[in-house]
Amino acid sequence: MFSMLLADAVDEFGMWAIAIVMLLLGLGCLAGGYFCLKRKRLMQNVPTSKVKGVFIGLNELKGTSRAPAPLMSFLTDGRCIWFSYEVEEEWETIEYTTDDDGNSKTERRSGWKTIDQGEERLLFEVEDETGRIQVLPERAQFIGDRVLNRTVGESDLLYYSKGPRMAIMDSTGRRRFREHVVPVDEDVYVLGSARVREDIAEPEIAYDEVDKNFLISSRSEEALTRRYGWISFFSLIFGAIVITMFPGMLAVAIAGSEGDPQLNVIMMPLAFVLYWLIVIGLYLSLIYNGLVSVMQRVYRAWSLIEVQLQRRFDLIPRLVEVTKGYSKHEVDTQESAAFIRSTRSAGATEIPSGDEVARQAAATNSQTAQLGGLMALAEDYPDLKASQVYQKLSDQVVDTEDRISLARGFFNDSVTAYNNRIQKLPDVIFAMIFKYRTAELYQIQPFERGVVKVDLGYGQDGDGGSESTVLDTPAE
Repeated sequence: MFSMLLADAVDEFGMWAIAIVMLLLGLGCLAGGYFCLKRKRLMQNVPTSKVKGVFIGLNELKGTSRAPAPLMSFLTDGRCIWFSYEVEEEWETIEYTTDDDGNSKTERRSGWKTIDQGEERLLFEVEDETGRIQVLPERAQFIGDRVLNRTVGESDLLYYSKGPRMAIMDSTGRRRFREHVVPVDEDVYVLGSARVREDIAEPEIAYDEVDKNFLISSRSEEALTRRYGWISFFSLIFGAIVITMFPGMLAVAIAGSEGDPQLNVIMMPLAFVLYWLIVIGLYLSLIYNGLVSVMQRVYRAWSLIEVQLQRRFDLIPRLVEVTKGYSKHEVDTQESAAFIRSTRSAGATEIPSGDEVARQAAATNSQTAQLGGLMALAEDYPDLKASQVYQKLSDQVVDTEDRISLARGFFNDSVTAYNNRIQKLPDVIFAMIFKYRTAELYQIQPFERGVVKVDLGYGQDGDGGSESTVLDTPAE
């Protein structure tokens, strides 16, 4: 009698355990699917930055991984910046049991046990056509290439050369070796936050306690977004199946040993509907937060242009001071400098309108032409061209123009991502409700040193008047 009660108690406890596991599994699938969907949309929303155009905050970089002393992976001895390996050994056992009627029963059980594993990561740099930037890989999520997945027997050299000498209990003499790496000197994708380095005044990519998004992968962005999309899809579908079955298992656990459970046919459809209502609510929150995020990135991209234009603005008076001594028309030179400084625009506090973008672009184009005219003086004055002060300023101007070009490109990429979001379903519905408007691309002329023509000759007017200096500028 006691043994029957104990068996019933164990069975009832098992039913409750299964019900609880099903609930946790369903909620876990929901959380995992939501995370993958969120990561996918984040990667799609963040435009790719060039190394020279990295700003403080979340950035997406694509380039080549560089390391002067790369790691050597444990299993394959490959050169890399990160590797992770795992060694498993198969076990098998036979259990003899007796049922309630006294009949003996043989059960064969087997599985794999991890007997060794490890990971190493290395500080490295990402290089593209604009430069290099340091990446601190601590606390980053790595997604690498699988370079080894072999199951071998004891006769294989890999069995003992890379695995422990001692075997586990009930070993079958088979081991499985797996290894993933992110190679060095190959394409790498980085999604992470930039901060100022402690040793020098340059940015670096590192883990951020606030943002927490830090991903390093040897796979392309397209492959990663597909991966996250499929994982999200299957996780949410599997979670729906488990949650739908949960009320039935709960009813079985509640009924216990008292008889057949009376399943409530309404509870399972209700669980199904409730699950998908939660999924829809989370997805709508992703859409809204995503729109806010891409809009904020447009603000940030616009401010980056402003920062570089301010840098240009600060360089102009110094350039004028150096060049005006070589020009016989200081008044015209000063007037050109005054015109350049007068075209400086103010920062935006909302998505810039088409008129604002066009106005600043026209002002920037005028600045570019005038600045080119000032720098072109060196072509006619060898002493000026040889001046170290002028060369230093010239290098700073060229660097600033490169940064303006990168900032403009980043702004246009941010605007494109923003416009794509507010024009596609289902985001367009939120965009219409909250009155998001389309942003305009930023179009300016590139700076080219020595292209702008400067006339420093002594011209005569029809009445034999005084000479003049002409700095060509585009019509606005």
